[in-house]
Amino acid sequence: MDIFTRFNRKNIQDRQIDTLIGLSKGIAADSAVNQQEAEFLRDWLIQNRHSDNPLIINLLEKVSGMLEDNVLDSDESSELLSILRQISGEPSEIGELAKSSSLPINDPLPSLVFEGSKFLFTGTCAFGTRKQCQAAIEDLGGVNVGGVTKSLDYLVLGKV
Repeated sequence: MDIFTRFNRKNIQDRQIDTLIGLSKGIAADSAVNQQEAEFLRDWLIQNRHSDNPLIINLLEKVSGMLEDNVLDSDESSELLSILRQISGEPSEIGELAKSSSLPINDPLPSLVFEGSKFLFTGTCAFGTRKQCQAAIEDLGGVNVGGVTKSLDYLVLGKV
């Protein structure tokens, strides 16, 4: 990895996601995704696959699977349109602030390794109290930590 990329990784990833949101809005603008648009999206995702951003990686897998037979059928087109709308947020009226997206897309869900992994909880958990969630992590072999460090494996975001 070159020195520019190493020191600007976060900025590069932010720009990739901003670009992906823009592409998603553009492709979904006519409420349809055609073969050429899906192929363009796949090519862009391939060019940006060096990112460790799970959104780009998961979307590349999804779109590549859809285009594996070189045909984007109507079901795949509808599914991809739905995904792109999740990425770009719901359409806004003129003069209205853009609505937020429902990122990240974790379909399929990532696998979790509990044994020896470090977890940090923030916000209000839907499962139960924070202490109950931390106890569940410990029962599964995980370790609860008190703050964000480079060695943190999972940051669990609850509702604020």
